[in-house]
Amino acid sequence: MPVPKAEKRPTVRTVHGIDLWDDYPWLRDPQWKSPEHGVQDPAILDYLVAENVYHDAFMTPLTAERERLFNQRKGYIPDVDESVPLKYGDYYYFSRQTKEQNYPVRLRKKGIEGAEEIFFDANEESKGHEFYKAAGLHATRDGQYLIYLEDTKGNEFCTLKVRNLFTGEQLADTIDSVASTVWLSDNSGFYYSQFTPEWRVKKVFFHKLGDAVDADQLIMEETIDERSLELHQSFDEHYLFIQSASKEDESVCYIDLKDPERKIVKLYDAREKRHLEIDHHNGYFYILTNDEGENKRLVRVPIGQQGGEFEEIIPHDPASYITAFVPYKSHFVLSFRRQGLENIAVMDPISHDLRWIDFPDATYDATVAATYYDDETFRFSYSSLGRPTSVYEVNFTDLSQKLLKTQEIGSGFDPALYHVDRIWADARDGIKVPVSVVYRKDKFTPGSGNPLLLYGYGSYGYAISPSFSGRALHWMDNGFAFAIAHIRGGDDLGYNWYLDGKYLKKKNTFHDFIDSAEALINLGYTTTGNIAAMGGSAGGMLMGYVVNHRPDLFKAAFAIVPFVDVMNTMLDESLPLTPGEFKEWGNPIESKEYFDYMLSYSPYDNMKKQAYPAMYITGGLTDPRVTYWEPAKFMAKLRELNTGTLPMVMHMNMAAGHAGGSRRDEALREESDYVAFALKVFNMI
Repeated sequence: MPVPKAEKRPTVRTVHGIDLWDDYPWLRDPQWKSPEHGVQDPAILDYLVAENVYHDAFMTPLTAERERLFNQRKGYIPDVDESVPLKYGDYYYFSRQTKEQNYPVRLRKKGIEGAEEIFFDANEESKGHEFYKAAGLHATRDGQYLIYLEDTKGNEFCTLKVRNLFTGEQLADTIDSVASTVWLSDNSGFYYSQFTPEWRVKKVFFHKLGDAVDADQLIMEETIDERSLELHQSFDEHYLFIQSASKEDESVCYIDLKDPERKIVKLYDAREKRHLEIDHHNGYFYILTNDEGENKRLVRVPIGQQGGEFEEIIPHDPASYITAFVPYKSHFVLSFRRQGLENIAVMDPISHDLRWIDFPDATYDATVAATYYDDETFRFSYSSLGRPTSVYEVNFTDLSQKLLKTQEIGSGFDPALYHVDRIWADARDGIKVPVSVVYRKDKFTPGSGNPLLLYGYGSYGYAISPSFSGRALHWMDNGFAFAIAHIRGGDDLGYNWYLDGKYLKKKNTFHDFIDSAEALINLGYTTTGNIAAMGGSAGGMLMGYVVNHRPDLFKAAFAIVPFVDVMNTMLDESLPLTPGEFKEWGNPIESKEYFDYMLSYSPYDNMKKQAYPAMYITGGLTDPRVTYWEPAKFMAKLRELNTGTLPMVMHMNMAAGHAGGSRRDEALREESDYVAFALKVFNMI
């Protein structure tokens, strides 16, 4: 069928003396102020629908293969999957989901041997909604009331609702645009943070249960554009912390949750260094701070101290990045990242001695799963790219481990079929970049030019863990090796790894990915032009850069809800995320240096007439993070400039946002379509 063609309506504006030309700015609806406003312009909707029709027409001949892949992917799911019960207050909470259910059913029982009761079933709640997501489920300690945050549009503006679990009554307490909540211990009310219409968290309120919302007490308001409010409770549930933070600095206040006057006390105001985590234990506030080094140290201050010196508990170590701590009553559990791998230690709160948990694999993921404050054990999950996830319980006394659950693969899983490697790619500036690789032995021959899927992200300090995933298994079972490039911009090798991929060092992220691809080629995992690249959101910007600058390396690229229109977005302070993003990318409005640098890598602004790889692009019409017009404009310009013959399709989800469809089957079909597209492009079907 005819390839969709967006009308060109050229505009130009001059910024810092540079003319910025854009043929497709009209794809942003002028009435769009936030995802709540939607798209009204018929010409825009016509173009998006035309792209969806073209996508469907391309994929229709692959229907049988898509169905096979979907059934294969769904086959990994066991007939019944149940989580390990977690005690909170009087109840043990857990979830159960059958293969045919799109959402988990939330259950609980009073006492470990008590009778099961369903307290929330999203399968029922979602009926009548094209999109449905329930987040922030938060029960009171006695189990009487449940808060949940309901999103029925995919735009992440959630409505808070309250249910009496003892009677089943739905309370009248309903609040729009809520981000997070903290209950009072006596169930009389709760604190909550709230989004503005621009999707920024700027206010914290207290709501008394049963009162009208307009009577809620405003606790704090943030007026600085670059900052947002973050709300959380101490692990022992004694204190509420309100952090006013940008990506580089923050202030912290706290409220004693038993204080009827709800008095706010300022703990610290850090304008140059950001204190990333705070909690309470036995009369002290414990803080992870990067005041003496980017890999952070653990310090503490007595309650009531304002200003003054911190008492150091664990010093900064340039080779050991402290990522988290959980202060149980009798011991602390800490997570460290060393050489890109998670390490877990148990600390005595008096002597501060550390005892370490040993892990068997060369590359793996280990994540602490907090239980409850008084527990004498803690849990962690463990997996690798070739080992399904297991949940272990560890006794504080002797660190003895008890296996609680191992992830079941419904269709069966033979670990002997899969091989995991970890290589170090030489980046062009001499830095070594870790790359995790896994393949299925009977479908992979070293040096033979196997196809390979290379995944990357590299932004915001988010590490991509080499954990077991159905996605990786699916690609491997269909003939691809699977690799993750742990590129700069994430904090995979410590906080400096993140700093070396932001601001005026952002291109390190892109170069690391390209250099990782070349290392995989040189080591015989694949060959030039036999790689499928994948990244989403900020990782979609990565995709845009690499296909602009090294299209020869890749046969296909998957840009999932991609942030590609960097200049136009970062020059528009009215967009939901832009002011806060100045601390990530720089401010091109005020700084010509940042403007010039962003312009040099912005994918949309650096497209050229050339042969591009096959492209599969997605977007979400209600996405508040990467607005729908970014992938739409990118696709329109690709249609104009591409001189190659490989296919290009875009699927715009007209009823969802950043995360795509809310139902599990929708997500599995989306993932299966990516594989089907790749198999077609690589001539494997």
